[in-house]
Formats: sequence, structure tokens, C-alpha cells
Amino acid sequence: MIFSRYTTYRPGLFARLLPSGRWKLRLPTATTASVELHTGTRAELRCLDITAIGIKKALLWHTVEIRTRRHVETLSCLGEEAATRLATDLHRFINRYLLELIGSDQEALKEVDAKLEPLIEGKRQYLAQADLARAIASVSGPAAAALSHPLFDADSITSAMEANLPRSLSFLTDPGRRHRYNNEFVATELTRYAPFFDDLDGRSLSDQ
Repeated sequence: MIFSRYTTYRPGLFARLLPSGRWKLRLPTATTASVELHTGTRAELRCLDITAIGIKKALLWHTVEIRTRRHVETLSCLGEEAATRLATDLHRFINRYLLELIGSDQEALKEVDAKLEPLIEGKRQYLAQADLARAIASVSGPAAAALSHPLFDADSITSAMEANLPRSLSFLTDPGRRHRYNNEFVATELTRYAPFFDDLDGRSLSDQ
């Protein structure tokens, strides 16, 4: 029995007669670094270069927009269900690749951890998402690129994989932990500076 190495997405037979319907996207069944797009010529779209996937509705068709770092590919002439399936499957495919990069580069993860720890240790500062992004951006390598990718979905990390990640990376994979950390930081700062907040020219500030 021969199994296909790709899942192919394209408009229906009638839509392929239209100029905007002459395209074909192929997602490999194996985890790879890119997907194939045929629009008269064959192109490779690298997963790390795809920054956004969206769906737009026109009068008759739905269009999937694939935004890369250099241009936008528009895959038109799709029904709503087909467009949703394509966008969902492409997003899932990219995340599967990103997870593979993260799991295969433990040294880079340790380096990211070393950058994050000084921010977290001792609750010295409020931790914004931008602070995490800057720490990751200062580390080179595929794992750091995957962690900072705009389509990276932390929810796709399995519990087994998370158990092997450095401790501080849970601030990336678990948004709730950063929220709890910041709440604790604010509470600590309010207590620490209570004398200042309680007497500003004879007036006391509320918690808000």
C-alpha cells in the first residue's frame, strides 16, 4: 500500500477555471521546515518565515491569507469550511515544526533560561511580555527562533515535553504563571511603598 507524503489543498473543480483559483498548497505528512505552494510555479514557504494566517470573506468565496516576512500569499476561491480547515491545518503544521525545534536544541533553551532567570529571581520587576521577548531575541539558534515565533502556540506543548524544559520557560508556556507573578509583584510593591502611597501631601492613594 502506498501512502501519500502530502496533504493537498486546492479550490474545487469549477473554481480552478478562474485565474485566482489556480493554486495548490501541499503540507507534508512528515514534520518539515517548509510547505509547498504552486501558483504556476513551485515555491517553498518556510515555517519560520510565515508570520500570520488569516481568513477573509468575499462576496462568493473565502480567502486564506498567508503572511510571510516578505510578502502575502492569497489562496482564494474556497468555501468557508475549506478555508477554515486549511488555516487550522497550516497553523498546526507550523507549530509541530516549532515544537520539534524547541525539543532539539536543549543548549539554546538553557541559554534562554539564563537570560530569563535574572528577570524573575527575587521579583525585582514587573514582567511584561516584551521583557520575555527581548530575553529570547538575545539568544541565537532555532529553539529561540521557535519560542519567539508569532504563531507559536504554547498550548501545544505536551506535559512530557514541558517537564524537560528549564524552569523559567514556564513563563512562556504558561501565561497564567506570568499573571500570578505580576500580581504578587504588585502586592509586594504596594506593601513596600505603603508609607509613600499613604501620605502624598496629606492624601492617601487607593489600591486602584
